Amino acid sequence: MKMKFNMLNSKKFLVGLLSLFFITLFISCNEDTTPSLWDTRPPEGVKPVISSLEPATESLAGVDIVTINGTGFSSVKENNIVYFGSAQATVLEATAVKLVVRTPNNPGDTLQVKCTVTNSDYFSDPVQYRLRVAAGEAVKVTNRAPNCVAVDKAGNIYIHATNSAVVKEIGFIKIATDGSETTFAPPGSATSSVVFTTMKYGPDNSLYCIRQATNAVFIVKENTAAKAWSTGFTKALKDIDFDDKGHIWAGGVADNHQLYRITVTSPKKLEKYPFEGDVNSVRYFQNSLYVAATRDNVEKIFKIPVVSDSVLDVANAVEYFDFSTVYPTAKISSITFSQDGVLYAGNADTLATAPPIIMVNPDKSTLVFFDVLLGDVIYSCPVNMMCWGISDELYFARGKTSVHKQEIVKVITKKQSAPYYGRGDL
Repeated sequence: MKMKFNMLNSKKFLVGLLSLFFITLFISCNEDTTPSLWDTRPPEGVKPVISSLEPATESLAGVDIVTINGTGFSSVKENNIVYFGSAQATVLEATAVKLVVRTPNNPGDTLQVKCTVTNSDYFSDPVQYRLRVAAGEAVKVTNRAPNCVAVDKAGNIYIHATNSAVVKEIGFIKIATDGSETTFAPPGSATSSVVFTTMKYGPDNSLYCIRQATNAVFIVKENTAAKAWSTGFTKALKDIDFDDKGHIWAGGVADNHQLYRITVTSPKKLEKYPFEGDVNSVRYFQNSLYVAATRDNVEKIFKIPVVSDSVLDVANAVEYFDFSTVYPTAKISSITFSQDGVLYAGNADTLATAPPIIMVNPDKSTLVFFDVLLGDVIYSCPVNMMCWGISDELYFARGKTSVHKQEIVKVITKKQSAPYYGRGDL
């Protein structure tokens, strides 16, 4: 009896032990694996700190280089992650206390800049920053094709436009600084198909223009259609510019064999100066007339002194720059200057084998303007003409291609323009 009792107790013990095992197993299999909100695991890594940015408050989106000073960065640049808003910047250089990044193409006025390091649980405290649009459409061009552009001293933009579906003149349009539009001057007629290719804002609040393949300068007064103002040129003109004495300088196709000076108060009186070459653009800067011309099938810039009494000293003309040495396929359509003497040359090469805008420094070295945007849809060849605004914005009329519409593009240069004397710049 005692043996049976022991065996019975042993079986009960074994059953109890097995039951306890399975209950424990069941509970463990159904255990919630979600980490506790009260997880006491310490965060990993060091929290980065941004102490300053250079430039301090704003840069151009997709173009500029920004230096981030602080602590807690990785000296391995690939291990640093930097955001401007929701877009990630490209880290170019890195130390433990400094990051050099290219801004993402993510414009905004109140972006939060923050950074972290790979395998760290920390982001830096955010710093507010502004990224400006580097290049964009300046004028809405729905159903119209803007051909040329000018800017007055108040910053209002003027364009001449034709219908984009058929070549029919729309007229001259004024775009105020708030973006509102008004008709500045009507077309020549209801059936007019003329195209004005060059336009400068004049000292008497009028527009001075050149019409395609025409040997005259036209004047456009508000609410009045364009009319021929100065004539008597040998062949078609291509460009004009004002000097600081109230004269207009003009040049055109090679068959002119000369450059012209027009006095605003006496437009019928022309002063003529011998010059060989197909003149594509002229710009008056620091007592010299700069001429972009095709001579012997080569694109060149010539510098001609303007001496006392606004006389063009052609005997002392010099070749300022030869584009064939760096961009042999360029077709220079327009030139202008920044205040610090850098020449900007617009390229009308429709094959896009040369950059849209080429910068020529005073020491004759060259730069591609906004080289990082060369593949951008808004920033493409050809450039038909250029005009500086009243601040750091440069406008250019981009010609139509098989993939791009004709439009006015605004690019931010972060430089001031050399004077446009016609609109009253000093």
